[in-house]
Amino acid sequence: METATGIIARVDLEHRRFVLRPGEGDRVHLRFRPDTITVVLDGKEAKPEDMHKGQRAEIEYVIRDDKNLARSVQLRSAR
Repeated sequence: METATGIIARVDLEHRRFVLRPGEGDRVHLRFRPDTITVVLDGKEAKPEDMHKGQRAEIEYVIRDDKNLARSVQLRSAR
């Protein structure tokens, strides 16, 4: 399992994708499946719909078929 930390740069709920902008390095493009992803916002259970541009996030993901599939998203509200 891989881990990435940074700021949510873009969220596309319709296509189940989002982009994370880490502090250093290239942006990380991720996909998710609503039935397998765990989302936590400020320590409370949340949903993918709660992900928004500008939030700080720590993502755990796996690489399948050359695509990054998010498994866990820990969010902090944008301030």
